[in-house]
Amino acid sequence: MGTILAIDPGNDTGVAIFKALKLIQAGMVTFTDYMGYSKQLFTLIKKVRPSIIVVEKPQIYQPRFWKGDPNDVLSVAIKVGIVIAVASHESCRVEEVLPHKWKGTRPKTVDNAHTLSLLSEEETRVLNRVILSKSKLHNVIDAIGIGLWYLKRS
Repeated sequence: MGTILAIDPGNDTGVAIFKALKLIQAGMVTFTDYMGYSKQLFTLIKKVRPSIIVVEKPQIYQPRFWKGDPNDVLSVAIKVGIVIAVASHESCRVEEVLPHKWKGTRPKTVDNAHTLSLLSEEETRVLNRVILSKSKLHNVIDAIGIGLWYLKRS
């Protein structure tokens, strides 16, 4: 299996890179505008040369489950479209995954703890090198969770 790039899209897009089934790097692509976002992704994909990109596809929930502005899903959908466009330009295969498919119905705090429990000591050190506030780090942990799901390690 080649290099896998897992992406949790959003204004603070978490990314995780796996090689030989192990997390080797993690970080964030920050949204400023769509052109800047595209350039950051293009640079990342050119550098990493993934054999596949696994990206979380936005999901519309029933109104009783909405948190925040439900229109935010439109912005996330555009970001997923940018991921797909940049990936296709670089001839990368993309697999989209819905949140409930990779993490079930676990709340974010429970799911993040679950993801962290799956990491080896070496992978935990990779994550610990990521310097972000707690309010942004969960995006990176979600990207790691998406990658672990794809690798059937979840």
